[in-house]
Amino acid sequence: MTSTIIPTGCIPVPNRPAAHTKQLKRLLKVPIPAAMLSSLFSWDGLMEGLGKMNLNLEAHGGLFPLHSHLNHACRPNVSIRHISPDGSTNSILHSPNPSRITVITTSPISAGVELVVSYVDPSLDLRSRRRELRAWDFGVCRCERCLEEGKSDPTIEHPDILESGAKVGDGDKQAGGRLEDELRDFLGV
Repeated sequence: MTSTIIPTGCIPVPNRPAAHTKQLKRLLKVPIPAAMLSSLFSWDGLMEGLGKMNLNLEAHGGLFPLHSHLNHACRPNVSIRHISPDGSTNSILHSPNPSRITVITTSPISAGVELVVSYVDPSLDLRSRRRELRAWDFGVCRCERCLEEGKSDPTIEHPDILESGAKVGDGDKQAGGRLEDELRDFLGV
């Protein structure tokens, strides 16, 4: 077995100002509160973080902080588009800046109205939209459209009951508990 020594300078080291390094060292000395530890490093915290990242990750490989502030509604008033500098939506990956998105209104919006996008295909029926949102660990959608459709269709499940019959949160924790145990066994922790 041979070992390779990587010469100094081959791995780039971020060029941080001394003030940033001091600030980071100071932050690392402060203990993380127990409540924050349990929310960040629990199974639910991990799943919530992954869900948020997946919801805000674009197919073209970018995380967009402004886009991540747009909430979901099944009747969106804006849509997100990847538009190249020439105005077309094709060949965006070959544009000078493929990581730009554009927010386009889908209907007139009055001042003070929240901008909302749909995290799922809005043409789906209520059950399908809720199923897709649950798959993303988003929870039960209670937007205006879903509440209207839920009232008008008595066959739609109660929003707090999953198709399995378990309440939202209860069944997830049971299933998550089994998966958590499997992951712990696999990782040896």
